[in-house]
Amino acid sequence: MNGKRVFYRTFIGGIAVNLLLLGGGVSFHLFFIKPTYENFARQNQTIAELEQRQTSLGTLSNEVRQRSTDIARLQEAFLNSQDVISFVTLLETMADRSGVALIIKSANVETEANLKKLSEFEMSLAGPAANILQFVTLAENMPYFTDISSLTITSQGGQPQAQVRLHVLTL
Repeated sequence: MNGKRVFYRTFIGGIAVNLLLLGGGVSFHLFFIKPTYENFARQNQTIAELEQRQTSLGTLSNEVRQRSTDIARLQEAFLNSQDVISFVTLLETMADRSGVALIIKSANVETEANLKKLSEFEMSLAGPAANILQFVTLAENMPYFTDISSLTITSQGGQPQAQVRLHVLTL
């Protein structure tokens, strides 16, 4: 009978030790491994989001650089109100190149028209008709947003003369 008791005690002790080991393994999994894995998964998700943001920011940075160049080019096409003197000098240079006499009758800088800022120049030109047309072509092809709103060509004393009203978009 003693052998059976020893066997049962050993058997029950073995089961108890195995249950303790199993409980220790389950608790180790629940309290250490699982939280560490979940934290690792969250950190991986955060890293993936940050990499995606970095890619987006790189793309946006390139877009901003490109748009800045475009904006600078557009701003150059508008007459800046501080650059009116250089604009008038450009008109005079074009008149000399075209071979016409230029008289600027009036210059109205920055008037509001249809929610646009315009500068208006009224000019009188004198010279051969071909030269007047060359000046008009140069004025249309200026590196500004220009509009010749009025062009009247007359002849006085056999000399062609033109009255020109030029609008320029202004910042």
